[in-house]
Amino acid sequence: MDEIQKLSQAIAALETQRATLGDDVLAATLTPLRERLAALQMAANPASTPSTTQQRRMISVVFADISGYTAMSENLDAEDVRDTMNDLWQRLDAIILAQGGKIDKHMGDGVMALWGAGEAREDDPERAISAALQMQDALADFRPSVLLAKALRMRIGVNTGAALLGSIGTLGEITALGDTVNVAARLEQACPAGQVLISSDTYRHVRGVFEVEAQPPLEAKGKSEPVQTFCVLALKPRAFRLYTRGIEGVETRMVGRDAQLATLQDLFQIAFLHSSLQVVTLTGDAGIGKSRLMHEFNAWAEMQKVSWWVFKARASLTMQNTPYALLRDIFSFRFEIQESDPLAVAHEKLEAGFCEFMRNDADALRKAHVIGHLLGLNFSHSPHLQGLLDDPRQLRQLALFYLTQFFNTVTLQSPALMMLDDLQWADNGSLDVLNYLFSNLPTAAPLMALVVARPTLFESYPRWGADLPGRHTVLNLKPLDKSESRHLVGELLCKVPDLPDAIRELVVGGAEGNPFYLEELIKMLIDQRVIQPGAETWTVESSRLAAVNIPSTLTEVLQARLDSLTATERLVLQRASVVGRVFWAQGLLAMSSDLAEADLLNALESLRRKELIFSRRPSAFAGTQEFTFKHSLLLEVAYETLLKRQRASLHMLAATWLSRISGERRGEYLPQIADHYEKGGDFTLAAESLSQAAERALELSALAEARNFFQRALTLLDQPDRPVRDVIQMKIGLADACIQLGDYAQAQRHAESAAATAGDLQMDLLVAEALVELGQVASYTGRYEDARSYLVGAFFLAEQSNARASMARVLAALGSAEWRIGDLQSAYEHCLKAQQIAAELGDNQTLLQALNRLGVLSGALGKPQEEARYYQQVLDLALSVGNRERAATALNNLGAQAGEANDWQRARDYYQRALDTSRETGARQGEALHLINLGLACVKLGEFDQARRYLAAGTRLADKLGAHPVTVSGVTYFALLEYTLGNVVAAMETLGAAKNHPAWDSESDRELDVYFTPWKLPPDELRQALERGAQLDWNSALAQATAAGPSTQEIL
Repeated sequence: MDEIQKLSQAIAALETQRATLGDDVLAATLTPLRERLAALQMAANPASTPSTTQQRRMISVVFADISGYTAMSENLDAEDVRDTMNDLWQRLDAIILAQGGKIDKHMGDGVMALWGAGEAREDDPERAISAALQMQDALADFRPSVLLAKALRMRIGVNTGAALLGSIGTLGEITALGDTVNVAARLEQACPAGQVLISSDTYRHVRGVFEVEAQPPLEAKGKSEPVQTFCVLALKPRAFRLYTRGIEGVETRMVGRDAQLATLQDLFQIAFLHSSLQVVTLTGDAGIGKSRLMHEFNAWAEMQKVSWWVFKARASLTMQNTPYALLRDIFSFRFEIQESDPLAVAHEKLEAGFCEFMRNDADALRKAHVIGHLLGLNFSHSPHLQGLLDDPRQLRQLALFYLTQFFNTVTLQSPALMMLDDLQWADNGSLDVLNYLFSNLPTAAPLMALVVARPTLFESYPRWGADLPGRHTVLNLKPLDKSESRHLVGELLCKVPDLPDAIRELVVGGAEGNPFYLEELIKMLIDQRVIQPGAETWTVESSRLAAVNIPSTLTEVLQARLDSLTATERLVLQRASVVGRVFWAQGLLAMSSDLAEADLLNALESLRRKELIFSRRPSAFAGTQEFTFKHSLLLEVAYETLLKRQRASLHMLAATWLSRISGERRGEYLPQIADHYEKGGDFTLAAESLSQAAERALELSALAEARNFFQRALTLLDQPDRPVRDVIQMKIGLADACIQLGDYAQAQRHAESAAATAGDLQMDLLVAEALVELGQVASYTGRYEDARSYLVGAFFLAEQSNARASMARVLAALGSAEWRIGDLQSAYEHCLKAQQIAAELGDNQTLLQALNRLGVLSGALGKPQEEARYYQQVLDLALSVGNRERAATALNNLGAQAGEANDWQRARDYYQRALDTSRETGARQGEALHLINLGLACVKLGEFDQARRYLAAGTRLADKLGAHPVTVSGVTYFALLEYTLGNVVAAMETLGAAKNHPAWDSESDRELDVYFTPWKLPPDELRQALERGAQLDWNSALAQATAAGPSTQEIL
């Protein structure tokens, strides 16, 4: 009998004595025997022996052992013990198999299971740990048919690494042998009962997926250094996988970034432990190590004893022109919204997520719908949006306000970490929202935003972080110096004994301190077999070095790596580059009729193993694997290797697939689809998609994007066979976007061109639409007679076509122009007709506009009762359809009317309601106006201290917002306060400063006549005081007027 047989028999005999010896004693005795048996079995079946049943593979090993078995054996009949354990193991074995594991063997009351022994999966370590946690849950829920004297508990150890798979014994059973298995057994023995203990080799594969707690290092036989271990507590509710970095499975330590890492750690502590909002922008050139620093920071943060919410997003070049794409990605990550989710499912996930975080807010559903619509998830059928859909500016303002409320609520529950990558490619709409969010969240909000971007972010978006004094830190990564580069080479090639200086200096000299460049140089040397990785050690073939041509640029290095791929691998990588940084297996299949599915999937797996691409989970589209290029530079190099004719056909295939798979949510992908059509050479389809994207952008108040889309579409349609009607409509849309952006000259040019072309073709309705745009331009630029002429012409054409919706809108605009001119009766009649038509059609936006103007006109015509009636109608309708901004305007107008009637208490009540409404919607300019009007009411009511508080808060806010007419009103009312208190000279000097401001207008003169007569100074003294005031520095006068007043936060 040889030693292997003796040990096998001894282990079996000891297992029969478990009831006598006890679990702990038996575990301590069996572990060294099993380790010795595994070593003998491996020596008897060396890996060098040719055999079809032996191979080295990367696997994850689970050892599980049940404690409490001894007590059960002592107190129960043997048959009951057998039945109980069989029942339990049926449940536990089912979990192992369901998670893709293979049961290697049962050993008494324990089991050994393997992941990766058959079909290897990238997530085998994650599956093994998930199985271990589920086994613990199943044991906790296990209710045997017999009464146990002591509860059963289980210890589980998990390890990952290379092992020898081969046949053992006379029956040829397949098992795993080696150090990886031994360490797993040792982990199980050291694991506390009821826990799951994993090694650092396993942990590095699952960082970010599980809640873990570091344990003391474990001494293991055959290991020169103690094994770092971690106790797994639970699966994270929202996994954030952190990928390891290195070459050929060698994980390297970060080099040369310790100071920056320490800064991030300090800011984390400040944000989370001291409740202080912190925004960190990590910048550096491509490949400089930004992602690695983020990875190390995450690895450190994972081990901190504090819980937080994670919000994550990554911008991409393909989504750069899609309004609010980055913002949508933040919520898609948090609420697990897949791009392939039907719209109803996406709505449900967003609603559930918002209502969970804002469970105490009765208005949470409304806020979710407003924000969701801004994100592009089309809530146009929501009853909460019916009063907002025709007012994109107000909808956007509401969404910004609600977003701030949402994140404030989040951070009141727990700190939050927001991680935003590749921000240099973010859409401007999302950047605007983020700037607003970080500027308006309380300074004490425990939120840390880690933003990673190339320096071009500050070129394309100079405003980034400009409004965050004391909250924004910029960390700029520089290239590694020579010493740091040599250190990194040593880390990457740590398995090469006595690394030749020639290799080290070759890599260091070529990489110029860029870690990604350096890493790719080494991989190129591996591809060319200068460096040859082995299982334990790597070798260098110095003789090959002379034949190697070291590229002088990173692009050339990447090109050399592409050249080393197989034809299929290179083809798949090139086609992936057409899709973008993130791509999907099913998309590539749709673009690859010349490839078998198995060949394509094998190529993707090979590219993943070579670390040219990474897989990402979960996939944005259900039912297909998602991948990402390791680096955007690799994508660019792969794309440039395609011939132009190849690119065109592939882009058309990509557009077709993306249109199909996005389904009813195609609108969210219109800019990407248009890009593919344009690059594919189908300019008509590209222009059509761009026009649709522009209309959606206008609906979301993404005005710059809308203008860009319209301009691109018109450029593409600049050809003889262009669809003329489409061109006219695009020019009208472009004029609308330019008006809202304040670019009146361009709006005039596009609208005139549209009107002329439509007129030549007798397209009357399009001429009318173009004339409306020209009327708006004229009104905004103070040319009210021109505006009336344009609008009269537009009304005639709309009436000829019986286009009643257009008639109502034109009449309302015409009435406004005539009011400005002073033709009050005509203005009244036109607005009255607009009101009647809009009411018939249910056009609430035009109806509100007409009613509000009728109120103003009634007051000007001396009909105060009619004025009040119209304002009340505006208020009632605005509240019924959810247009709170218009409701606040109506309340303010009712307050002004009450004040003119000298009923200042009623005026104050209206102004207070207007203030409350504006604060509910985040309308800051409205808030400033209502605060100032409340100050005026308090002056008139003799509440002078309260008046000063309101005026100071409102005037400061107006000045901060750049709302100059409102600021001037605030200073004017300060003068009135001093005047009422008897400080006449000071009042006149303050008034003189206000009158000298460019924003002083006819309405200011009217207020002066109403509130400052009769004068209390002789004419000469009055003139001199006003002149002195006019000489005052405006900022000094403003500061003096608002001195010692409270902020808006103090007036609630």
